[in-house]
Amino acid sequence: MVGLILRHRAEYLKKLQATPRELSPEQADKILRSLEQVPKERMTVGFFGQDPEAEQYALQIKTLLVSAGFTIVRLEGFMVFRLSHGLEVIAYKSDSNIPTATGICDAFQNAGVPIRMETNPNKMDPAISLNVHGKPTQQL
Repeated sequence: MVGLILRHRAEYLKKLQATPRELSPEQADKILRSLEQVPKERMTVGFFGQDPEAEQYALQIKTLLVSAGFTIVRLEGFMVFRLSHGLEVIAYKSDSNIPTATGICDAFQNAGVPIRMETNPNKMDPAISLNVHGKPTQQL
């Protein structure tokens, strides 16, 4: 019995993993409304460069951010040295960009889209990057 349950769960998780991430219309609308009051800054959107699914999701997020009034100066692939999953916003060396980065994180989280925020002491231009890593792995 336990073997059958585990096999069904494994099949379900395989299908779930194969389904590309995308924001639902409700999530996108909620994010757009939440971003109305967030200070707009120039930013980049990145994606894990060897993952076509991450690139597609990053493109959807870029389009949403442009609709919200942000200027996306680059959509770019990146390589990682430490494997990471999901979405993250990085605020680079500037106190002035923290409200924007926090507002973006809050907007996604309020719409039910998990995202984390990190700060980085390096100076970058632009000072905010939203990065799409691979899909989060599911545990059995």
